[in-house]
Amino acid sequence: MRLLGFSCGRKMGNSEVLLKEALMGAGESGVNVEILRLLDLDVRPCIFCKLCLWRQKGPESCVIKDDAAFVWEKILDSDGLIISAPVYSLTPPGYLLQIRDRAFGPKVDVGFMVGRKKQKAQGREVFVDERCFKTRAGAFISHGGSVTSNWLSFGLPMLHTMTFALKIAVVDQMEVLGTGSSFPEGVASGPVGACLNQGQVVLNEKAIARARELGRHVAKAMGKPAAQMGWMGDEPGMCPVCHLNQLTITKKNLIECPLCGISGELKIKTVK
Repeated sequence: MRLLGFSCGRKMGNSEVLLKEALMGAGESGVNVEILRLLDLDVRPCIFCKLCLWRQKGPESCVIKDDAAFVWEKILDSDGLIISAPVYSLTPPGYLLQIRDRAFGPKVDVGFMVGRKKQKAQGREVFVDERCFKTRAGAFISHGGSVTSNWLSFGLPMLHTMTFALKIAVVDQMEVLGTGSSFPEGVASGPVGACLNQGQVVLNEKAIARARELGRHVAKAMGKPAAQMGWMGDEPGMCPVCHLNQLTITKKNLIECPLCGISGELKIKTVK
């Protein structure tokens, strides 16, 4: 079993420290773990060709010659994925989303892949990779310098957009506040407290222990059928299906998950 970790911050920064702790927790179960430091990769923006050679012939046929095909292979060879990313300005760094647009999205979307299998059976030249149908477990780690969660509000939701197309079952997620250097020593806030400066999250014993637990949760879920990969984290998110922690409220008093699309009615009950 292979567990892949995406480190989306600086070398030996807070993202990497938390990710390594999670992978060490997973490693206790005997799974093989690997880290990709995304800042070390050369993944360029998609230029949206009129005809996508990647989707027609495979990643090696892409007109952009960079590390996107390498990332693709690492993802599809994995049985689990943990993404650890900082929040600098409300969202994870833009280069993470750039990697999403090149190697995730429609290129791995299970629904698209089903359609391509039908096209291939009809004799059309399309690229199909059976590894896209593999069941995978996943988890997210989001952190930022703010000591109030509203400034990190799109940290976890944007990470969900990385894994949804591939139908990775998210079994845990965590958020760490106060990991920046712009606040005075002693500031503490949020679900797992605060720490200071780059890499000093290692001094936050609660956050370190929680990251280890997250890794153990992913390792426990890996290899199981999707229906058996239940939620194992602290806060399951607002959506009971994909565990996104945001909902959309429409004018018709309906609520909808902006990621998976599950919907329901919003009702107000008066309690006496």
